[in-house]
Amino acid sequence: MTFENNLYGLNERLFAEMDRLNEAEGDDLQEEIGRAKALREIGQTVIANGNLMVSAAKEMTAQGQAVQVPKGLLGA
Repeated sequence: MTFENNLYGLNERLFAEMDRLNEAEGDDLQEEIGRAKALREIGQTVIANGNLMVSAAKEMTAQGQAVQVPKGLLGA
């Protein structure tokens, strides 16, 4: 499965992980829980970076500067 490297892709990854967690059992479940925790940590970092970009864009706009939306915040 291929995901885009943007917030939409992150959302798709998170929902795919929820599906895998729902289907896993026994030792596979423990392995999947570890994978889910790692994905959560990465996801939180991606979201924090996105929030920083939005905050910076808002500040630049407030100062009258033109702002281009970063590619990572856009869909395909």
